[in-house]
Amino acid sequence: MKGGIPFTMSDLEILAFLDESKKPVRDAETGKVATSGEHYAVAAAIILSGEADKVRFQLRQLLNKVGHDLHYSQLGSRGRVSALTDIATINEWDALIYETSRSVPVQRPERRTRARLLTVAFPELAHRQGVRKITLETRATPVKGFTTLDEHDHATWRSLIDRGLVPPGRVIVHGDKTEPLLWIADLIAGARTDYLCGVDRSMYPLIAHRVTNISVIEC
Repeated sequence: MKGGIPFTMSDLEILAFLDESKKPVRDAETGKVATSGEHYAVAAAIILSGEADKVRFQLRQLLNKVGHDLHYSQLGSRGRVSALTDIATINEWDALIYETSRSVPVQRPERRTRARLLTVAFPELAHRQGVRKITLETRATPVKGFTTLDEHDHATWRSLIDRGLVPPGRVIVHGDKTEPLLWIADLIAGARTDYLCGVDRSMYPLIAHRVTNISVIEC
C-alpha cells in the first residue's frame, strides 16, 4: 500500500541506482597517499518503484536538514555523519557493494576496472535481485553530452546481453545528481572507499548494517 492505495504491478518493479567511488590508498602511519594504488567501489541502492517517490521526498527533507547537497565528497565530517545516520533510518531501500579485492595501479584505465565490477554487478542485479531498470550516475557533462565513459557502460551491458548473462526486458540508463535516489549510492560508495583506503574508517560503520552484501572482485 502507498498512502492507502494498493500497489499496482508497475509499483512492484525493482529499481537499482548505482554510483561509484575511487580513491588512492593512504599510508597507515603517515596518512599520506601511498604508492600501492587505489580502490574502486560501486554501490547499488535497490528500491521498489512504488516506494521511489516516498524515498525521494525523505531525501529532499534530509538535504534541507543537512543544508548541503548530499554528495559525499562535498560534505564535511559532521555532514557525512548526519547524512549517513539519517539515510540509514529510511527503511524502503537495500544496498549492495561491488569492490576491488585489492588496490589497483593508478595507471590502469578507470574504464577497465569499472567494466570489471559492472560485469559482475549487472547480471547479479538483473538475475538474483530481479532488477528491471538500472540507473547509473552519468560521468558526462552538459557540455560534452553522452561521453565515452557512459558509452563504455552501455558497451559492457550489450556484451552481457549478447552472452545471455542479462535476461531480456532489463534496461540501463544514466542520470545525474538531480536524482535523489543516486544520493544513497553516492554516500555509501564514498564511505566504503574511505574505509578501504584508510582515509576515514569511522563513516562506513554508520551505514554498514544497511548493506546486504559486498562482492569482492579480482581486478
